[in-house]
Amino acid sequence: MSQLADETGGEAYYIGFTGPPVSFTPFLEDAEKRLMHQYLLTFLAKPPKKANWQRIRLMTEVPNADLVGPGKVWVAPVPTVTMESDANGAPHPGASFYAAKFSGKYSYRLINGGIGHNLPQEAPEFLPKL
Repeated sequence: MSQLADETGGEAYYIGFTGPPVSFTPFLEDAEKRLMHQYLLTFLAKPPKKANWQRIRLMTEVPNADLVGPGKVWVAPVPTVTMESDANGAPHPGASFYAAKFSGKYSYRLINGGIGHNLPQEAPEFLPKL
């Protein structure tokens, strides 16, 4: 349990069940303190060719701050589809330019038929169905 907590930035609490009764108060106070002082951090991971663990390092300029978080996170390539219409009116680079920006499976679709720059409103039938 300790290894899982360390790798995911969590906290493991153990209470012995042999000997005299144990008070839950210190554990509950610690959990309350952590919940009252938590923040959500987001970051942009470098997309890998294959799913794998990437190391991260948390830092702060706040003195005496206790940062708790994982040492590494699981990052997987995301499949991506980019779509462009033939009557967009704005010049765009070719598909190979966009493909280089994504690491997962990539598909470029040029939608013909005089559709402008707003595909969701002008041609919703071409959008993927979720």
